[in-house]
Amino acid sequence: MEYVGNELTPAVRIQVTLEQARRREAHGACIRGFSGASTRAKFEFKGDVQAVHWFRNGEPLTPVIGGRTPQVVFENNLWVSMNDVAYRGLYVFSPEAFAPDTNGGPPSIVLQIDDLKHYDRFILRELPAIWLQDLE
Repeated sequence: MEYVGNELTPAVRIQVTLEQARRREAHGACIRGFSGASTRAKFEFKGDVQAVHWFRNGEPLTPVIGGRTPQVVFENNLWVSMNDVAYRGLYVFSPEAFAPDTNGGPPSIVLQIDDLKHYDRFILRELPAIWLQDLE
């Protein structure tokens, strides 16, 4: 425990991934209609997580540890084809980061996600209060 810490210490782990989208192909409908055979739906990631900035009630919230890592999906079957790699965020927080406010209500936890594929904009998401109540 002196070197690695107590493995029984509680922690909150959050994974941030961006959505997958069906790739649009104009010729898919023609092939399907002409040959009678169905084509597989092709999917790809809509973005890549560059960074995630965390805020509790408007103030910066720093994870114990965190960063981005590749998320690899290779799925090929009769119905779906997805061969794509995107970055996702993995973050670990102390449970105290989600403790109730002084009024006893859940805090406002907001994520600012910087998207590598869309560098000109960022995504804001707030964690639902119901999730935070489950941590109590």
